[in-house]
Amino acid sequence: MLLAVWAAFCLGLAAVLHRRPAVLAILALTFWMFVPGVAGHLFTGRSEGSLSYQPATWLVLFACVVQMFRHPSTFFAELARRYVTYLALLFAILAAVVITRLGSQPAGSVLAVDQMLVPVLMFWLVGAGIAARPSELILLRNWIIGLAAVQAVLAILQYFAGSVIFYRSQFLTEYWFNPATWDRWMGTTDHPLVLSLVLCGAVPLIAGLRRSVVQISLLSLLAVATLITQSRTAAVLVPVGLIYVMIRSRAGASAKIVVGLSIALGSYLLVTSPIFAGLQSRLLDDTGSAAARTAAWTFFTDNWTQFLYFGDGITTSYRAARIGGLGTSLESAYLMYAVGVGIVVTTIYFGTQLVLVFRSLFARCVRGAFLAGVMMLIIPETFSSLGVETVSGPLLWMIMALVANPVADTLRPGPQHQVAAESAMVSS
Repeated sequence: MLLAVWAAFCLGLAAVLHRRPAVLAILALTFWMFVPGVAGHLFTGRSEGSLSYQPATWLVLFACVVQMFRHPSTFFAELARRYVTYLALLFAILAAVVITRLGSQPAGSVLAVDQMLVPVLMFWLVGAGIAARPSELILLRNWIIGLAAVQAVLAILQYFAGSVIFYRSQFLTEYWFNPATWDRWMGTTDHPLVLSLVLCGAVPLIAGLRRSVVQISLLSLLAVATLITQSRTAAVLVPVGLIYVMIRSRAGASAKIVVGLSIALGSYLLVTSPIFAGLQSRLLDDTGSAAARTAAWTFFTDNWTQFLYFGDGITTSYRAARIGGLGTSLESAYLMYAVGVGIVVTTIYFGTQLVLVFRSLFARCVRGAFLAGVMMLIIPETFSSLGVETVSGPLLWMIMALVANPVADTLRPGPQHQVAAESAMVSS
């Protein structure tokens, strides 16, 4: 019954906003951000089975159905505009679903839909939406930054409260979450490393904002939250993003100096504050994390021929890791997918992302989109990002939408878009 109510709500929302497919994709990303995978059943009533999709998945699926019936020309024009990209992606996704359904854990196809199919459909919706309303590409950028800022605030509140605050009973079902000892926070994402992915994706995009005060405030907020996640990868990449924002900001030379000094002062204050202690302890003792990643790559290189064409299903990498003697997962989205659905299919899927990011080097994209795209290529390979139900997949493909849609093309139709174009465009 709860699923029927939620499905009806999503269908109604898709019908009301049928002229704004990009906004529907943004709303789906928002649902993903504030409803972690572990709590999706609170909205759908399904925690397992073939219909246990995440709540946002239903919105995206209904949005695509409505678009096909109400605006078929616009919807399929996006397919025609990038038909090679979509054919490669849809082939990889279909293969992943079929291989999983035929494998030993057919229910894993839910993960393939949530983390592969639906995020690509969100990418498609954005492409179709900006064809009619180019300025919504800037809306997407601003929304990603805003979502990251809200999650950063939540993580800071959790740090001071010493509690997850939201979805406590759901997080207690996770093997890694012990409220008595847990000191890494994640807002309403599924894990601190997922929050670190969100923060790293948002930081470079701040370069496109106009006001230096807003930039400094947001950068400070996201930097503090990064330390709270205690992610070592983010601790390296966020400073790269900070430097990028300082260099590529639209502000004048004097404002850039102010931004630079603010970043330097803020960095000093952060590393000398108690907030830095958690990250510092992980830098000194990673509790075997680096060794686990090394072991995962060793296992893969020793056995890659077994997974060249096929696997046993997208969720079976955990079992393969256990059989291989690993105490953790394979700690990499590529490795987990390669073991689960085969190296060929996985390479097509991730290779398409790489091509999109590379091609953005030769287009005038939203400022910071290229660096954000690079981070989306790197960070998912450092933990079980796309191998579990999190916002990682949807976020990745929303940033790919910024990467793949040049502002110079989308904001060209009329002079009313020139201000937005000037504030957002730059050769990446």
